[in-house]
Amino acid sequence: MAATLPAWFLSLLFCCILSRGYDVNPYKECAPVNCSGINIQFPFSAASSPELCGLFKIDCGGLSSPTTIKFLDKSYDVKNRSYPERTINITAPLSDFFDNGNCIFFLHKISLPDHIEGFHLPSSYVNISIFYNCDNHSLLSNQETIWALKGCEKNQEIYCTDKQEIVNNLTPPSACSWIQYPVLESSLKAMKHGNGSWTLQELSKEGIALQWEQFPSECSNCTSSGGRCALNATDRRTTACYCKDEEACDS
Repeated sequence: MAATLPAWFLSLLFCCILSRGYDVNPYKECAPVNCSGINIQFPFSAASSPELCGLFKIDCGGLSSPTTIKFLDKSYDVKNRSYPERTINITAPLSDFFDNGNCIFFLHKISLPDHIEGFHLPSSYVNISIFYNCDNHSLLSNQETIWALKGCEKNQEIYCTDKQEIVNNLTPPSACSWIQYPVLESSLKAMKHGNGSWTLQELSKEGIALQWEQFPSECSNCTSSGGRCALNATDRRTTACYCKDEEACDS
């Protein structure tokens, strides 16, 4: 999945704006939110927060509901996030993992859009190629670097590989379709250690990590000085440092 910086990301201006004088108090309304142990702050914000609090809305759910984020009208469960590494780990909704072995239907649910504005895949993650809709005697089963995924219906042959050079030189049987799916390196090692014994559902539950684009260093300086980093209330395009009680923020 390739991603490019939005044009306005490249021209982010940074200013210090006092929180008083707006319909909402950005310093108060954009305070970090705890969603089931996941700390939510800029560039994310809770679904109930004002629009200027973040670029990406996260629904905190509830006691029995997962924390979710939506990309292109499709919801994903949020497993965790790391602000120092600028990564968010997401999975398909838990309900999607119970399809009675119907892996073909499941593959459509776990795939990501080709492009998510503001995000890219970290270099530490690996793309695997998943071949599906293959017949029971697929030539793929004879490839040493391609292994079968378990847990699918008997008439569904699913194969995968992390060797891009194999994919580049391979002509899959006409009965096969394929997608690329990013996985954690640790997940891939665990699956290989088990000789491909993981089911497709188990692999998917490990999640996908996305990295959001770098913001100006002033945003970190704003937070460390006691301010709140959020969108500029005037144009909703640039970032701003909102201060408490009209005190100046050193950004």
